[in-house]
Amino acid sequence: MVRTATDGNRMTQVDVDWEALALLAHATAPDDAAGVPCAARPSTRYRHLDGPCRCFVGGPAPEFPPAATASRA
Repeated sequence: MVRTATDGNRMTQVDVDWEALALLAHATAPDDAAGVPCAARPSTRYRHLDGPCRCFVGGPAPEFPPAATASRA
């Protein structure tokens, strides 16, 4: 699907499969504790456990992921 966006006086054409992106953005496994990386803080390990990053629009704050515990036999 092609959508046209207005950028000031310029028209920009974006060719993206929006339906596929929407499915990827909301498809999380119930036991997925890894979360989604924070787009506003890419240099950190902050993750959004509740879905995609919405920091730029006043969404919930990200969390630092819990330390992974290594199980030894």
